[in-house]
Amino acid sequence: MRLWLVAAVWTVLVVEIALPAVAHEPTVIVIKVTETRFDPADVIIQKGDAVRWERESGVVLILSGADNETAGDLFSFPLNSEHPDTTITFSETGLFPFFAQGKAETMSGTITVREAISPVNLATWGKLKTLFERP
Repeated sequence: MRLWLVAAVWTVLVVEIALPAVAHEPTVIVIKVTETRFDPADVIIQKGDAVRWERESGVVLILSGADNETAGDLFSFPLNSEHPDTTITFSETGLFPFFAQGKAETMSGTITVREAISPVNLATWGKLKTLFERP
């Protein structure tokens, strides 16, 4: 029994090291923008993903930051009839607050960027799982 356990652990380690990495497929999260709100205001994405702000109504200037001191340090863009959307890809982890100029107290949001998590290669996982199934 002990030998079987050692063999199983060894197999898992060898397979884990030998598994090819499956790349994270970047996604685009859409934030709808009106004159009074962001929908959704707070999003969580993975490193390498993008956020697209899409104008539904009104004219809004969107700034990165949480206050006037840091306003626009990372990005600043208008949403209007000439520029109805803007997409930004986030390549660093962290918290990225943003707000609408002149409406910071009522119209703000946060983008949380986490490390990208590679999905499990399901075909390889199925083969590994069969090692532990009893006949």
